[in-house]
Amino acid sequence: MNWIKLEHLLLKAEPERGVTAEPALDHALLCVHALSLAAGLQAQGVQRIAVHLEDAGELAIALFGAWRAGVSVLLPADLQPQTRQRWSNEVDLWLTDQPDDAHLVDFQHPPLAAAALDLDRCS
Repeated sequence: MNWIKLEHLLLKAEPERGVTAEPALDHALLCVHALSLAAGLQAQGVQRIAVHLEDAGELAIALFGAWRAGVSVLLPADLQPQTRQRWSNEVDLWLTDQPDDAHLVDFQHPPLAAAALDLDRCS
């Protein structure tokens, strides 16, 4: 297997490279979704998000999309009311599977240009 450095993950899509099996997600689709999310986050001026997603593919999209947009990511351990209250002033939005929170589909914008991730900026 040929590894892709994290900072290069969104540079060149490789449609033949699988990322997840169920549901099926290939590298090219991961790039499109992540870059679309990045564009949506930038368009809304989001600076900090809390992410809590059950699906590993969606979590990867959220992380890479946020990092590409220069958005800081908080990964809370749970979605209990006390956790939300503690972090509510630290984030602009919650990206989760919960009905009242933001979802990946809320950020369907034309994808940002592919670029190397500045992982030193990611937090």
